[in-house]
Amino acid sequence: MRYALPPLFVVIGFTLGGFQAPGVQIEAIEAQVSYRFDEQVSFSVNVTTQNELHMGILFFQAEGETHTEVGLMQKLPAQGDRSYQLNYTHPIEAYRLPPFSWVEYWLELYFPDNIVIKSDVYRFYYRDNRFTWRSLEEKPFRVFWYEGDVQVAQSALDVAQNGSARIKEILPLPLPETVDIYLYAQLDPLLDVLGESGADWMAGHALPYNNVVLITVPEGPERQLWLSQRIPHELMHLVVAQYAGKRYEKLPVWLREGLASQAELYPNPDYQIVLHYAEDQDSILPMATLCTTFPREASTALLAYAQANSFTNFLVQNYGQRKLIDLMDMYLDGVACERALENVYGSSLTSLERRWRLMGLEDNFLLQRFFNVLPWFVLLLVVLSVPVGLTLHRLSALKT
Repeated sequence: MRYALPPLFVVIGFTLGGFQAPGVQIEAIEAQVSYRFDEQVSFSVNVTTQNELHMGILFFQAEGETHTEVGLMQKLPAQGDRSYQLNYTHPIEAYRLPPFSWVEYWLELYFPDNIVIKSDVYRFYYRDNRFTWRSLEEKPFRVFWYEGDVQVAQSALDVAQNGSARIKEILPLPLPETVDIYLYAQLDPLLDVLGESGADWMAGHALPYNNVVLITVPEGPERQLWLSQRIPHELMHLVVAQYAGKRYEKLPVWLREGLASQAELYPNPDYQIVLHYAEDQDSILPMATLCTTFPREASTALLAYAQANSFTNFLVQNYGQRKLIDLMDMYLDGVACERALENVYGSSLTSLERRWRLMGLEDNFLLQRFFNVLPWFVLLLVVLSVPVGLTLHRLSALKT
């Protein structure tokens, strides 16, 4: 429950180490936290004091959040040594703590004569504890997994290292000092973690302010390909978020996702297919609509990702890396989506989009068509090489 602080109390803040407030002495505070992920968090505090304790109020806040939860703790009668037990259980449905984040909490203890003493600040790490996580580390990466052998974790580490090298080729920005990568064996538990922010088709997510990457890892031969796409994609989100700081949300969604898609070690082949189809059907999404949000419906979302990837690549290939960083800086300074593009590239978004569709999409389609016919071309060369080889052999025999 939420609780409004009573008036006319004096709050005394201190570090509990032999401190005595006027008329109040606290000998010890022992705090413990337990939780069932995505269900409830239980706080248990033992307060040893020779004074009568009226009540305790709990405050807790996730790092990076501005919201502070407040709860009135249940007080059990003092024991023989004047030890009070204070308990509070927070239902997650009342306020959902950000997953994989540090949570700070502290107490205000109320004594007679309007004396209120504030405790130290304690903290705990709130992560998904529904599974027994194993870990493997290769700095700056730590991989956590709960199903499968160690090879899946090592593969993830290798991809993370290769992905970080790829990211530096795109943007000369440093990685966070530590990155935690959690591998989920199934999609449903990951969607539970993401809550309302997750979509049914979403199989990877970055938590930028906690330097955490969450992905599902499918069984089968496609696993390596999947890791090579998802891990670098989410790592780019962390790199850009570290550069942007608290202004990260000012970056257009198409730029964030376009950069992340560029980082993938093996580009998603579906991007070219959906782009080609959308171009044929004249259903390309206006880039201006992708500044603030992406569609949640799977097929339209795939098109949005494909466009973001292609448009970002078009800007880099035609105007260079430096201008892309200038564009990021302008967005971080609060310039509007379309105005920033015009300031950096000297053209409106409409003009850039028209040029991208004329040049970028056409080049992509020609390249895709080349790769589509490449296996048949190779097969033709193999077939033709046999009679050609026999003919050359006969000519050589005649000469001898």
